[in-house]
Amino acid sequence: MVKVREARFEDIALMELREPDRQEVLALGAEPQEALQISFQNSTMAFTAFNNGNILAMFGVAPTTLLGDRATVWLLTTNEANLCKKTFAKYSRLFRDYFLQHYPILENYVDARYKMSINWLKWCGAELDHTIITPSGIPFIHFTIKR
Repeated sequence: MVKVREARFEDIALMELREPDRQEVLALGAEPQEALQISFQNSTMAFTAFNNGNILAMFGVAPTTLLGDRATVWLLTTNEANLCKKTFAKYSRLFRDYFLQHYPILENYVDARYKMSINWLKWCGAELDHTIITPSGIPFIHFTIKR
């Protein structure tokens, strides 16, 4: 059974990212724990999801500007996400809608190599636009999800 609660700083230590998430973070020049800490600390809303008591994901939104209508949406998962795909998908849309109530435009970048994440983002209503190349030479695609 999946349960979601407000994220706690100590949840970060419990996160063992699934490999594609780990590779995405590393391509941006960060270590997984560092990326989670920065995302958590910058967020106005952050949540931790559990599946049968095992940590599944941490996710949230961080405002792009203090008074703007945009926020950076983020999600990092563990291998537990592979065990509850239907429920994960259902909760994805619920939280997408919740975040859009607060920020009409959600945005971020996704690793172009991470096809499963790109397909999930499209399913969540994301529009993909321009691509950037990281200093490590990895392409990342900008996406937006709008109210």
